[in-house]
Amino acid sequence: MDNRRKVFFILSALLFAVLLCRMLFLAGSGGGSYRQSAGKTSHTTGSLSAIRGRIFDRHDKLIAWSERCYDLTVIQLPEDKKRRQHLQNVLFAAMQIKIDWHKFNSDTLPAVIKFNLTAAELASADTLTEKYSEFDVDLRWERRRSAAIPELGEVRQTDGMEHGVSGWEKEFDHILRGKPGTFSVMLDRHGKWVNSTFRIITPPCNGTDVYLSEELPEKNHE
Repeated sequence: MDNRRKVFFILSALLFAVLLCRMLFLAGSGGGSYRQSAGKTSHTTGSLSAIRGRIFDRHDKLIAWSERCYDLTVIQLPEDKKRRQHLQNVLFAAMQIKIDWHKFNSDTLPAVIKFNLTAAELASADTLTEKYSEFDVDLRWERRRSAAIPELGEVRQTDGMEHGVSGWEKEFDHILRGKPGTFSVMLDRHGKWVNSTFRIITPPCNGTDVYLSEELPEKNHE
């Protein structure tokens, strides 16, 4: 009995020593590459878009503003034909969307398969993205106008932010644009967000509204 206890304690001590050495190795410089690799696959940071300011004419009539738009995208290809057919069936049943997988390859992804989702479609898309790693929902901003006013100019979207490139949009861009924020979030093994880990590091500062002093042509108020 004493010999058995002695062997047991010796084996336990050896196992403990091995685990301790491994822990020290990972905690020290030897584990740096492991920690760096884990950080890249499980954690990411990103930019939070600021809402572009609105434009009002001299009569306080709203003539330009930005709206949130959501698009359903394909971000990776299914691994085999059976998976492709299953996803096609699921997508059509949920949103009546037919998809030709042959149009996509690694160079064309991500690709939008449905622009401007309605509230009902967005709910269905959220369910799809939670279950299937091939799909994602993208947020973008779209500039709206109450009338065709050439002086307003155009905006372009870069890295999720709208930038004025002509007209009043460009002239007052430094006021309208605002300042983006930052966030951090953990990713699962498919690269999807773990929503409960989402944290705002720096909140975005939305753009400021602009009230024009120019008198617009009367036809633009009709």
